[in-house]
Amino acid sequence: MEGTDAAFRSITRKVSAYAPRLSLPPPSQPTTDQTLRAVEGIAAYIARQHETDEPRAEILGIHLEGPFISKERRGVHPSEWIQLPSAETLNRFLKAAAGNARILTIAPEVLGAAPCIDAAREAGLVVSMGHTDATYEQARAAMARGVRSATHVYNAMRPFSHRDPGVIGAVLTTPEVNAELIADGAC
Repeated sequence: MEGTDAAFRSITRKVSAYAPRLSLPPPSQPTTDQTLRAVEGIAAYIARQHETDEPRAEILGIHLEGPFISKERRGVHPSEWIQLPSAETLNRFLKAAAGNARILTIAPEVLGAAPCIDAAREAGLVVSMGHTDATYEQARAAMARGVRSATHVYNAMRPFSHRDPGVIGAVLTTPEVNAELIADGAC
Protein backbone atom coordinates (compact mmCIF):
# COMPACT_ATOMS: atom_id res chain seq x y z
CA MET A 1 0.00 0.00 0.00
CA GLU A 2 2.91 2.28 -0.74
CA GLY A 3 0.77 4.18 -3.23
CA THR A 4 3.53 4.20 -5.85
CA ASP A 5 3.36 3.52 -9.57
CA ALA A 6 6.04 0.85 -9.19
CA ALA A 7 3.94 -1.02 -6.63
CA PHE A 8 0.79 -0.82 -8.79
CA ARG A 9 2.66 -1.89 -11.94
CA SER A 10 3.96 -4.93 -10.07
CA ILE A 11 0.53 -5.87 -8.73
CA THR A 12 -1.36 -5.31 -11.99
CA ARG A 13 1.21 -7.25 -14.02
CA LYS A 14 0.93 -10.22 -11.66
CA VAL A 15 -2.88 -10.11 -11.52
CA SER A 16 -3.15 -9.87 -15.33
CA ALA A 17 -2.03 -13.50 -15.56
CA TYR A 18 -5.27 -14.48 -13.78
CA ALA A 19 -7.82 -11.76 -14.52
CA PRO A 20 -8.13 -8.68 -16.74
CA ARG A 21 -9.34 -6.49 -13.89
CA LEU A 22 -8.24 -5.79 -10.35
CA SER A 23 -11.42 -4.34 -9.10
CA LEU A 24 -10.90 -2.30 -5.99
CA PRO A 25 -7.72 -2.27 -3.90
CA PRO A 26 -8.28 -1.30 -0.24
CA PRO A 27 -5.83 1.40 0.91
CA SER A 28 -5.94 0.77 4.68
CA GLN A 29 -3.04 2.53 6.40
CA PRO A 30 -2.08 3.37 10.00
CA THR A 31 -3.05 7.05 9.94
CA THR A 32 -5.51 9.19 8.05
CA ASP A 33 -2.64 11.05 6.36
CA GLN A 34 -1.01 7.79 5.22
CA THR A 35 -4.36 6.51 3.93
CA LEU A 36 -4.85 9.79 2.06
CA ARG A 37 -1.44 9.39 0.40
CA ALA A 38 -2.26 5.78 -0.59
CA VAL A 39 -5.66 6.83 -1.99
CA GLU A 40 -4.04 9.68 -3.95
CA GLY A 41 -1.47 7.21 -5.31
CA ILE A 42 -4.15 4.76 -6.44
CA ALA A 43 -6.17 7.56 -8.06
CA ALA A 44 -3.09 8.86 -9.90
CA TYR A 45 -2.27 5.36 -11.13
CA ILE A 46 -5.85 4.82 -12.33
CA ALA A 47 -5.64 8.07 -14.33
CA ARG A 48 -2.49 6.84 -16.12
CA GLN A 49 -3.03 3.10 -16.28
CA HIS A 50 -3.99 3.05 -19.97
CA GLU A 51 -0.84 4.87 -21.12
CA THR A 52 0.94 1.58 -21.83
CA ASP A 53 0.42 -1.47 -24.02
CA GLU A 54 2.08 -3.69 -21.42
CA PRO A 55 -0.29 -6.44 -20.23
CA ARG A 56 -1.76 -5.33 -16.93
CA ALA A 57 -4.96 -5.80 -15.01
CA GLU A 58 -7.15 -2.72 -14.92
CA ILE A 59 -7.90 -1.09 -11.56
CA LEU A 60 -11.57 -0.18 -11.65
CA GLY A 61 -11.74 1.93 -8.51
CA ILE A 62 -10.96 2.18 -4.83
CA HIS A 63 -12.52 0.17 -2.02
CA LEU A 64 -12.29 2.01 1.30
CA GLU A 65 -12.14 -1.08 3.54
CA GLY A 66 -11.36 0.54 6.85
CA PRO A 67 -10.70 2.43 8.99
CA PHE A 68 -14.39 2.58 10.05
CA ILE A 69 -14.64 -1.01 11.24
CA SER A 70 -15.15 -2.94 14.47
CA LYS A 71 -12.16 -3.61 16.71
CA GLU A 72 -13.83 -6.90 17.70
CA ARG A 73 -14.04 -8.11 14.07
CA ARG A 74 -11.05 -6.31 12.58
CA GLY A 75 -9.53 -9.36 10.87
CA VAL A 76 -6.00 -8.50 9.70
CA HIS A 77 -6.43 -4.75 10.31
CA PRO A 78 -4.34 -3.67 13.32
CA SER A 79 -6.59 -2.28 16.07
CA GLU A 80 -4.57 0.95 16.34
CA TRP A 81 -5.50 1.78 12.71
CA ILE A 82 -9.24 1.65 13.39
CA GLN A 83 -11.15 4.94 13.78
CA LEU A 84 -14.70 5.89 14.60
CA PRO A 85 -16.66 6.65 11.43
CA SER A 86 -16.53 10.28 10.41
CA ALA A 87 -18.22 11.92 7.44
CA GLU A 88 -15.48 14.56 7.52
CA THR A 89 -12.70 11.95 7.22
CA LEU A 90 -14.67 10.11 4.55
CA ASN A 91 -14.95 13.34 2.55
CA ARG A 92 -11.16 13.76 2.78
CA PHE A 93 -10.73 10.23 1.40
CA LEU A 94 -13.22 10.96 -1.39
CA LYS A 95 -11.38 14.15 -2.37
CA ALA A 96 -8.08 12.23 -2.48
CA ALA A 97 -9.74 9.50 -4.59
CA ALA A 98 -10.56 12.06 -7.31
CA GLY A 99 -13.79 10.33 -8.30
CA ASN A 100 -12.36 6.80 -8.12
CA ALA A 101 -13.83 5.64 -4.78
CA ARG A 102 -16.48 2.98 -5.37
CA ILE A 103 -17.15 1.09 -2.10
CA LEU A 104 -17.04 1.92 1.60
CA THR A 105 -16.91 -0.96 4.06
CA ILE A 106 -18.19 0.07 7.47
CA ALA A 107 -19.26 -1.57 10.74
CA PRO A 108 -22.80 -0.18 11.10
CA GLU A 109 -22.96 -0.70 14.86
CA VAL A 110 -20.01 1.61 15.59
CA LEU A 111 -20.69 5.09 16.98
CA GLY A 112 -20.88 7.59 14.11
CA ALA A 113 -21.68 5.02 11.42
CA ALA A 114 -25.12 6.38 10.48
CA PRO A 115 -24.01 9.86 9.30
CA CYS A 116 -21.00 8.30 7.57
CA ILE A 117 -23.29 5.86 5.73
CA ASP A 118 -25.46 8.79 4.68
CA ALA A 119 -22.44 10.76 3.42
CA ALA A 120 -21.15 7.75 1.48
CA ARG A 121 -24.54 7.19 -0.16
CA GLU A 122 -24.80 10.89 -1.05
CA ALA A 123 -21.36 10.61 -2.68
CA GLY A 124 -22.57 7.68 -4.81
CA LEU A 125 -20.59 4.94 -3.07
CA VAL A 126 -21.82 1.42 -2.57
CA VAL A 127 -21.95 1.03 1.20
CA SER A 128 -21.03 -2.41 2.47
CA MET A 129 -21.11 -3.91 5.95
CA GLY A 130 -17.95 -5.68 6.92
CA HIS A 131 -15.48 -6.22 9.73
CA THR A 132 -18.56 -5.91 11.89
CA ASP A 133 -20.04 -7.25 15.10
CA ALA A 134 -23.50 -5.94 14.22
CA THR A 135 -26.60 -7.72 15.40
CA TYR A 136 -29.39 -8.67 13.02
CA GLU A 137 -31.32 -5.57 14.09
CA GLN A 138 -28.33 -3.26 13.57
CA ALA A 139 -27.71 -4.78 10.14
CA ARG A 140 -31.37 -4.30 9.15
CA ALA A 141 -31.24 -0.67 10.32
CA ALA A 142 -28.13 -0.11 8.18
CA MET A 143 -29.91 -1.66 5.20
CA ALA A 144 -32.81 0.73 5.77
CA ARG A 145 -30.22 3.58 5.54
CA GLY A 146 -29.03 2.28 2.16
CA VAL A 147 -26.35 -0.34 2.86
CA ARG A 148 -26.51 -2.68 -0.15
CA SER A 149 -23.59 -5.08 0.27
CA ALA A 150 -21.69 -7.18 2.78
CA THR A 151 -17.91 -7.44 2.50
CA HIS A 152 -16.56 -11.03 2.49
CA VAL A 153 -19.53 -12.62 4.25
CA TYR A 154 -18.62 -14.98 7.10
CA ASN A 155 -15.11 -13.51 7.31
CA ALA A 156 -14.46 -10.97 10.09
CA MET A 157 -18.08 -10.67 11.20
CA ARG A 158 -20.33 -11.90 13.98
CA PRO A 159 -20.96 -15.62 13.43
CA PHE A 160 -24.40 -16.88 12.46
CA SER A 161 -26.42 -18.74 15.06
CA HIS A 162 -30.04 -19.75 15.38
CA ARG A 163 -30.65 -17.25 18.20
CA ASP A 164 -28.33 -14.55 16.87
CA PRO A 165 -28.35 -14.43 13.05
CA GLY A 166 -26.33 -11.16 12.89
CA VAL A 167 -25.28 -9.61 9.59
CA ILE A 168 -25.16 -13.00 7.89
CA GLY A 169 -28.81 -13.72 8.65
CA ALA A 170 -29.84 -10.21 7.61
CA VAL A 171 -27.92 -10.41 4.33
CA LEU A 172 -29.12 -13.89 3.41
CA THR A 173 -32.76 -12.85 3.90
CA THR A 174 -32.57 -9.54 2.01
CA PRO A 175 -32.52 -9.99 -1.79
CA GLU A 176 -31.51 -6.37 -2.53
CA VAL A 177 -28.25 -6.74 -0.56
CA ASN A 178 -25.22 -8.37 -2.21
CA ALA A 179 -23.23 -10.96 -0.30
CA GLU A 180 -19.57 -10.78 -1.35
CA LEU A 181 -17.63 -13.98 -0.80
CA ILE A 182 -13.92 -14.78 -0.92
CA ALA A 183 -13.70 -17.55 -3.52
CA ASP A 184 -10.35 -18.92 -2.44
CA GLY A 185 -11.31 -22.58 -2.09
CA ALA A 186 -10.76 -22.56 1.68
CA CYS A 187 -13.24 -24.51 3.73
